[in-house]
Amino acid sequence: MTHLFGIPTDRLTTILLVATLIIIGLVALLAISNVLFFKIGIRNIPRRRTQMLLIIFALMLSTTLLSSVLATGDVITTAVQTVAVYNLGSVDETIEGGHGALGTFRDGVYYQVKDLASHDTDITAVGAALTEHDLLVADTTSRQVRSKVTALAIIPDSEQGFGGMQDDTNARRHLTIAALGVNDVYLNHTTAVLLNARAGDTLYVYSQRWPGQRYQMHVAAIVGDSGLVGELPFLLSNIQTFHNIEHNNDFISQIFVSNRGGVTNGVNLSDRVTQSLNSWIPGDVHVIQVKQQGVQNSQKAEDIFSRVFALFSLFALAIGLLLIFLIFVLLAAERRVEMGMARAIGVQRRHLVLMFLFEGTVYDLLASFFGLGLGIGLGVLLVSFLGPILVRFNFPLKLTLQPHSLVIAYCLGVIFTFFSVAISSWLVSRMTVVEAMRDLPEQGQQRISLGEVCLRLWELGRAIGRRFRWRRVLFEQIPDALVELLRSLILLGFLPLLAGYWLLQQGLEQLQIVYFSLGLTLIVLGVGLLLKAVVAQVLRVVGWLVRRFVRTKGPHSRLTPRLTARVNPTIHEAAHPTVYSRVDPCGQPWGGRARASILKLV
Repeated sequence: MTHLFGIPTDRLTTILLVATLIIIGLVALLAISNVLFFKIGIRNIPRRRTQMLLIIFALMLSTTLLSSVLATGDVITTAVQTVAVYNLGSVDETIEGGHGALGTFRDGVYYQVKDLASHDTDITAVGAALTEHDLLVADTTSRQVRSKVTALAIIPDSEQGFGGMQDDTNARRHLTIAALGVNDVYLNHTTAVLLNARAGDTLYVYSQRWPGQRYQMHVAAIVGDSGLVGELPFLLSNIQTFHNIEHNNDFISQIFVSNRGGVTNGVNLSDRVTQSLNSWIPGDVHVIQVKQQGVQNSQKAEDIFSRVFALFSLFALAIGLLLIFLIFVLLAAERRVEMGMARAIGVQRRHLVLMFLFEGTVYDLLASFFGLGLGIGLGVLLVSFLGPILVRFNFPLKLTLQPHSLVIAYCLGVIFTFFSVAISSWLVSRMTVVEAMRDLPEQGQQRISLGEVCLRLWELGRAIGRRFRWRRVLFEQIPDALVELLRSLILLGFLPLLAGYWLLQQGLEQLQIVYFSLGLTLIVLGVGLLLKAVVAQVLRVVGWLVRRFVRTKGPHSRLTPRLTARVNPTIHEAAHPTVYSRVDPCGQPWGGRARASILKLV
């Protein structure tokens, strides 16, 4: 594939490779500066080998899915290019037009173009043929039938400039059209496979243009899918054979032109050659850039497949992300007592994060490597299983692995796994030391509002200038507050709405379905979260108003003692003896000012 996520694979490979090297270098620097915690972090890897194998197997799932998706994309892209381009063989342009059902014209045009080619270095070969489409061919020997076979009745010796024809069973044996008899034909390899035909078989040829008629032909040899024919079903004969069938002489329907540069590079000269040909050919025929059209069709198909496989890549990464979080949360739950004891003897929270990060990075590098190999293996199995089936439908699958795809799969696996490990390590390191040592469940923390988070960040920012515990403030408390801020923005729906709107605009501008679908999903999610937050706030305000109303209007409200005291002070003093007594509830005497203050509150 040439594009992934709307980015050229060359540029994406460079970006991901640089990011991966930065991650590895950063972890290496942290390991050098924290050798003790690096040893503590990786000591569990050789000690718990079964757990190590399970973790690596789980972590490599995302890389496996991603590499298999990219490998399948390369195979499909190559197959589309083969069908769209290589089926044309060495032909870069064709000259067609003419008159009648077959679009025939005089063969003198062929000789004019051949004379032009002798003076034009951009043209290497010119051939001509009478073409019959949509033939039905029946092999009486193998008892197989194939429709939509194309017959090329070639002018003798005009095929030599296109590489000639090689015997499919003996590549050293060269065949010519001039050697064919009136009823002799060659079958290309594709047609021979479809008909299970061999040299010496007898064929019957049918066409809708010959109602009630059939023509018997003899298979002289099987030729390879090269030269004038590609990988489509073709039947090759001398032009005189179909002149006799059509009852016309000196007429052709196609002129084939091959450019300098071969099968793949000749298309670059199509515009120049077309301009030269238009100045030589008559007005009733025209030039068709068949190879360039095939390239454009293959690019469109490649673009469609790249978008589809980009969606599969996102699903693979999302699955791996969730699985990584689950693994490290369970890993932290298993080692909770150990982490609590470490914190009790003076280990800081950032040290726990480093220990998990070192261990997770080792798992990450190993899992991405094994996942890449397993993904390639799945791609090979898929091609080997589907290849023989699809080749019968003229859709060949060939194992093609581009180095860019392998690097992208490995780097994406490393990057996503590393950030998942880092975030999960930070989250699981939050604990209460006493509860962790006793292996008690962590108490749920009450959510704080967005305003409280911003106020906390402001206070922490002011505390950085103080020398007292500035590293703890900078590396622990501020990141906690930032994570809480990010969480609040996500739960309120603001962040999903902004990200979704931006991705939606990018998808519309770049015509990328991946960005558009992801942005639309985030917008729907953000609207749901925002509505939930608004409804929760409205219910909270309504509940507060209801409680306020009940306290104000109820029989035990605050207004009742005041009204009772004004109407009958004796009754009020009997109902509230503590307020009117000379001592407080603990038996201590209090002054008149305190008594007056209490009376005001009542």
